[in-house]
Amino acid sequence: MGVDLLLIRPNSYLVSYKGIEDLAGIAPPLGLLSLASFLRSEGYCIEILDAEGIGLSIDSTLDRIAIINPKIIGITVMAGTMGVVTDLVKRIKICLNIPIFFGGLLPTALPELFSSLGNGVCKGEGYKPLLFLLGQRNIGMDFIILEDRLEDLDLLPVIDWDLVDLEDYRAHTWHTLGKEERSPYGIVYSSRSVVKNGYIY
Repeated sequence: MGVDLLLIRPNSYLVSYKGIEDLAGIAPPLGLLSLASFLRSEGYCIEILDAEGIGLSIDSTLDRIAIINPKIIGITVMAGTMGVVTDLVKRIKICLNIPIFFGGLLPTALPELFSSLGNGVCKGEGYKPLLFLLGQRNIGMDFIILEDRLEDLDLLPVIDWDLVDLEDYRAHTWHTLGKEERSPYGIVYSSRSVVKNGYIY
């Protein structure tokens, strides 16, 4: 069975941490994991390509997309990733004929920015919009904006952690305590605010 939807987090570190990528923390893409787990529970074949977590270049990301060859591509976008996303999408369009939809903070706030890039935007939560898209036999060429919400978030399934390799992620180096006994709660992964109060995740 082919992949119905490939959810992509582009590698913004290529720009924002150029030259010091190894010093930056990388967290799992929890939003994409939640979306993928929900859509899997509805019977669809979903994969995540976390280019940021794996450290992929645009060329390598494109190669992975071509190998997976999904029916639909979904890309998460924040303000700092717009340049990388634009470059990636232009390359995808040259090589592949796959519908592309955008989600995340920037598409939700400014969906019109994406009208020339892809097939549409999922505003706000992506659960029901993506479920709707996956149920369509044909996706038209007109740019569409989809917006709908789940009424009961308690119905979301537990995250399928097999969608990513947790070894690809690391805490922020400036948030990690050197020794476990330094945390009063026995927790290694800790963060300090600018006023030096401890906030433990």
